[in-house]
Amino acid sequence: GIGSGLGIKEEGRALLLTAIEKFKKPMVIDADALNILSEQKDWLEKLPENSVLTPHMKEFDRLFGEHQSWWKRIDTAFKEAIRLKIYIVLKNRYTMIFSPQGMCYFNSSGAPAMASGGMGDALTGMISSMIAQGYDIEKAILLAVFSHGYAGEQLAQKMFVVPASNLIKQIPYILKEISLNR
Repeated sequence: GIGSGLGIKEEGRALLLTAIEKFKKPMVIDADALNILSEQKDWLEKLPENSVLTPHMKEFDRLFGEHQSWWKRIDTAFKEAIRLKIYIVLKNRYTMIFSPQGMCYFNSSGAPAMASGGMGDALTGMISSMIAQGYDIEKAILLAVFSHGYAGEQLAQKMFVVPASNLIKQIPYILKEISLNR
């Protein structure tokens, strides 16, 4: 996982480019790394296959151009995921996951109370962790996105704003609940 706290200055840019060129396994890319890619669009072509971009709507538009509607954004996400052979996790109230095979998964878990700082960083960490543990990439993304949102839903029943630190503490309980209900 790369991007959270990376910075967009020369050191961050150099580190991201080195990672893209030298690291041949899938990367999970968020935050500052997305901002750098939006200014260095030719680097998108160099991403290792099955890498994962995790933009929110504004980051997505900076990467792939302004969109006048959600339908146009969805169409672009399908095309870019296939063209670049990557996954795109388009974060919003309801997150959509686009695969290199042309699939779109719609995640219905989550809550507006999750719109707080660090929430995307937590999701990036979850996806990265699951991939590092050997989960199939697509399954890692689906499990991380769903459990992230489900944890937020549960916490939102008790609080108006869900801090990322609270959500992270909730994840082990969510994963246990999911595994018991299989």
